[in-house]
Amino acid sequence: ERIVVEVYTGGPSDIYIMNADGCDFLNLTQQSESRNRWPAPSPDGRQIAFTSRRNGRFVTYVMDIDGSNVRRVGDGSMAEWSPDGSRLVVTGRPGEGDNVDLYILDVETGALTQLTDRANDDNHADWSPDGRHIAFQSHEGGEWFNGNMDTSVSVVDVQTGVVTRL
Repeated sequence: ERIVVEVYTGGPSDIYIMNADGCDFLNLTQQSESRNRWPAPSPDGRQIAFTSRRNGRFVTYVMDIDGSNVRRVGDGSMAEWSPDGSRLVVTGRPGEGDNVDLYILDVETGALTQLTDRANDDNHADWSPDGRHIAFQSHEGGEWFNGNMDTSVSVVDVQTGVVTRL
């Protein structure tokens, strides 16, 4: 078994993989000037989605589990794989100053489809095992970086876009 982690030391960060016992710690991204964040192994364990700030803004990349074949797949950050491995749920801002919303990113084509469009910041999303719903955290007012906000968990139906607060 292998573990994929982000190592952040206050500046640039990289994605590493290691054995479950902590041995064979290997830097997969080796981007000394970039912030490589939020690694997410694919359901079949052959790829890793991650966010990188290589060109001045966060975008989603996918690489093979050994760090090879790195490719930009689209806009967004904090990616999580769909159960079938064909799509990613990502967070993004449609424009400067807009709230953070959820998007579905097609891994093959790079097509980006907006899933939520709310006055809240929606992030930290994950798929249901059947791929029909996505649970996520929502910041409902205040400034999250100051700890001054209301946070809730909601679920969105991937087909209809209907959001239910839990």
